[in-house]
Amino acid sequence: MGHGDIAFNGDQYGSELEIKDFTARTGIKVKMLTFGSNNPMEQIKAAETFMGRGIDGMLLSSIQSPAVTPIIEQCNKRDIPVVTHDSQVPGGSRSVSCLMQWRPGL
Repeated sequence: MGHGDIAFNGDQYGSELEIKDFTARTGIKVKMLTFGSNNPMEQIKAAETFMGRGIDGMLLSSIQSPAVTPIIEQCNKRDIPVVTHDSQVPGGSRSVSCLMQWRPGL
C-alpha cells in the first residue's frame, strides 16, 4: 500500500479482498491499477496513462471534482465505464456514483 492516507489504504485493501473473492468465484482475473494524489493534474495524467494501457473500467475518487471532469469525458469517448467513489464529478456520464457518509464514533 504505502500511502499515508488511512481512507485510501482501507479502500484499496477492501478492493483487493473483493477482487480475490470475485476471481475465486468466477475465474475472471481482475488487475487493479492504483494511483493516489491530491493533485488533480497528476490524477488526469495517471488516468490517461491507464487508459492508454487498455483498461476496461475506472473507479475514480477526486479531491477536486470539477478539475477531473476531463477524465470522465475521455472515458466516455472510449466507452470505458466509470464509477465515482466518495465524490460527485460534474459532466460526463458514470455507471455508478458511490458516496460514503462518515459519522464520528464509527
